[in-house]
Amino acid sequence: MVTGQNALQLLTEKPQWFLSKDALVKAFQVLSSDNDLSTRIMSVRGGEPTRHPRLFEILKAVREFTKGLIYLETHGRWVLSADDNSALNAALYGAIADTQAIVKISFDQMHGLSSAALREITTLLDQRGVPWCVAITEGDADLIHARSRCDWVANDRIFFQEKARTADGLVRPTIAAISVEGKISTRVSVRADFGQAPARRADQALIRVGVQQ
Repeated sequence: MVTGQNALQLLTEKPQWFLSKDALVKAFQVLSSDNDLSTRIMSVRGGEPTRHPRLFEILKAVREFTKGLIYLETHGRWVLSADDNSALNAALYGAIADTQAIVKISFDQMHGLSSAALREITTLLDQRGVPWCVAITEGDADLIHARSRCDWVANDRIFFQEKARTADGLVRPTIAAISVEGKISTRVSVRADFGQAPARRADQALIRVGVQQ
């Protein structure tokens, strides 16, 4: 579902559109019975996860189950919001700091973020001491172009993720995906190198938290 409706209002009217902390914890407890999650990478996704009004609770719940890296995958536009000092944004920034989550900014044709906006977002995150990286999901030719548009970003902060062109180019997550309903699945389509910096491999779980913006 894609919507620009107020997220707090949506949470009240359509709570089933958002992952709850309780559902996430229950899913982790099930996964923990067969997997050691303590060092796993967790990737929090959406839709756009920052549309979830209780995202700060989700991040803190994720940290309770892993000492590994936590990626918050986002288009990053919320960083530029004039509502930057709101209670919800303050809670989100606090949770990012408390959990040491890494803001992973999607920079590709699909998300349509300009080079200038990316620079402003990363500058603001730096000013707050928030760790970040940039994810580029494109075909080979478009990867080169996208990289040239963010040439000020260090190589170790870039994640190249080749865009899948066929079903055969998609793989299952290493552990599982947790849906908005709190259901566990191994059928979510992701790239094998998803969530991994160049020359590094790491297991991960994917958490989908809410509606798209």
